[in-house]
Amino acid sequence: TENDYVFTTGGIGPTHDDITAQSVAKTFGLKYEIHKEAFKILEAYYKPGEFNEGRQKMVWMPENAELILNPTSGAPGFSVKNVFCLPGVPSILKSMLGGLKNRIVGGQPILSQTISLRTVESEIASSLNKVQDKNKEVEIGSYPFFHAGKLGVSIVLRSEHQSKIDNCSNQILNFIKNKYFIGTVAAVVVVYAALSFNQYLSEEQNKKDFKKFISVNERLANTELSAESLLSNSDLNFNEVGYEIIVKTVLAKKAIDEGNLTLGATLFEDAYSKTKESNMNLQTKNIVLEQFRENIVRIYMEIDDYENGAKFLEMGNNRDASFYELAGDFYKYFGENELANENYDLAISADTDETQKNLINLKRPR
Repeated sequence: TENDYVFTTGGIGPTHDDITAQSVAKTFGLKYEIHKEAFKILEAYYKPGEFNEGRQKMVWMPENAELILNPTSGAPGFSVKNVFCLPGVPSILKSMLGGLKNRIVGGQPILSQTISLRTVESEIASSLNKVQDKNKEVEIGSYPFFHAGKLGVSIVLRSEHQSKIDNCSNQILNFIKNKYFIGTVAAVVVVYAALSFNQYLSEEQNKKDFKKFISVNERLANTELSAESLLSNSDLNFNEVGYEIIVKTVLAKKAIDEGNLTLGATLFEDAYSKTKESNMNLQTKNIVLEQFRENIVRIYMEIDDYENGAKFLEMGNNRDASFYELAGDFYKYFGENELANENYDLAISADTDETQKNLINLKRPR
């Protein structure tokens, strides 16, 4: 494959493994020799006695190489034909780019746009793939981030044409605005599971409960049994509420995967109630309750059950930014636009970062 330009970064320093210059000389069949001008530059740059044998290695280059001056640390890079060899340290490399202006014929600038979302890649992967298929001249990248205790994804669009970026961006924003329920509800990550489990192992209490927990989990793993059958034929009551929460959460996810959303909602609501009544650490409890709440409300949206969804929201007592955003999504889905905007306003007025505020504003009904 032919390229207009080739750039290398790193490998032109003073150590034994810096072999870029030697490799380029070998590639082009050129002598590997001391570059006299580079020698003069470094000899003047270093104090007497500092221009030692290791540093002198940096003046060995392919014959007739053109220098790329280094205003930061002295040691020049070089070019041979269309190959440009630069240092690996980003700040030094950046300071040397000005020396390439008259040697490179520029192409169309690459434009970019970034859309940051409070979600995970798996939730948007399918929709992004469809957008990419329709926009071959736009490169779409997704990059997960973790900021202020929240997970998110930055979608970066790159193209030579702003109009194509705008068109692609509109398609992405369109599926974001209309995203309520993607596939099945994600499995809840119950932090309490590990805490309760480890506590039981360390204290060696209630062995009967623990054995029952193991037995029920083995039955849940049986793909031939439906969630409804397992619920009817299993004793899910435990002395330790933590085990009951874990089992009902797993069973709820199984029901949802089978398409039995009503049963999934019932099990999640039961687990939600048990969690509220538990003596779980408050911070852990709030994390678990938030995830249960999200799953329950979005299931009611999926099965078009306004009455039970609204009733469940009215029961909520931990009314933070995520609660109000979820309520806004719920009321917008059912066409209650005034209620939706009231809740979106409350979400924005809560402790919400700019990324999430922008996403909430995009979801507002017009």
